[in-house]
Amino acid sequence: MISLLKFFRFLGPTLLFFGTFVVLPPLVLSYFNDVLDNQMLNIYLVCISYSVIIFFTLRQRKFTYSPKDGFVITFLTWVIISLLASMPFMNSNIAFFDALFEAVSGLTTTGSTVIKDLSQLSDHVLLYRQLLQWAGMAEAIEIVVDSSYEKLKGKCISDLRLDENINIPALKRGEDVIMAHGDTEIYDEDHLIVFYKNKDVIDNFYNAFR
Repeated sequence: MISLLKFFRFLGPTLLFFGTFVVLPPLVLSYFNDVLDNQMLNIYLVCISYSVIIFFTLRQRKFTYSPKDGFVITFLTWVIISLLASMPFMNSNIAFFDALFEAVSGLTTTGSTVIKDLSQLSDHVLLYRQLLQWAGMAEAIEIVVDSSYEKLKGKCISDLRLDENINIPALKRGEDVIMAHGDTEIYDEDHLIVFYKNKDVIDNFYNAFR
């Protein structure tokens, strides 16, 4: 049961990101083009509703994650996001497996496509396809808080004043993986899991705290 709660907790921010930055912009575009995409609207409502429920129930709970937990949670999250991401393509009369391929291709930024004529897709679906690739471009690194990162030691995550282009969702301390909150303090030899959008962002992070 605890492992299931860990998965539910992790899925909340992931769906919030997917709904807000990948689904919402093309949904708004479809509205202004007078062809409101009900499929995207339903996906957006599911993502936001789930995230709100997690925010008020599990967000403040502290979990530690084993490597096994990490593997299972990552696998299940990929499956769920890929299935959700394929639905707008299916709504554009693309077969299930082709839609799933298109979604996974976007999320992994492989550049491959099974759509022979992209011009047949509506403007908001084309925007959605591009945003899937943008979301897949987010990169992650692991930073070890050693002597070269003295400025990080003793700080809480909220003290770092990170913007929307960089995030520290978790850190590894010894054998435990800890979901990071604003009040999570950074210790010597912690391993920070850092997600960032582009090289300039991580370079600024290096310059600020090294």
